[in-house]
Amino acid sequence: MCELFVLSDDPHDQERFQRRELVRVLAQDAYVAAAEDMVITKLRWAQEAGRSKDRDDVRNMLAVRGADLDWAYIDEWTARHGTAALLADIRASLPVN
Repeated sequence: MCELFVLSDDPHDQERFQRRELVRVLAQDAYVAAAEDMVITKLRWAQEAGRSKDRDDVRNMLAVRGADLDWAYIDEWTARHGTAALLADIRASLPVN
């Protein structure tokens, strides 16, 4: 499955596009959003639409990639978007290693 999104004038959408990463998928080059930007985007969607799937996606991304994420970047954008409390709630639900 592949999802395509229109690039908007939203500041985070612009930043997310600049930070995209080139990866190899099925012998083809493709650009994907950085993990941090997917966390930020999913948090916005979870807050705006109230979809539990987006919240679960964030939780799963943090469980797998949490130690490798640029937390300063995530904290900056979640503060700007008003999703820092949601992120803190999700992080608190993760088991402590």
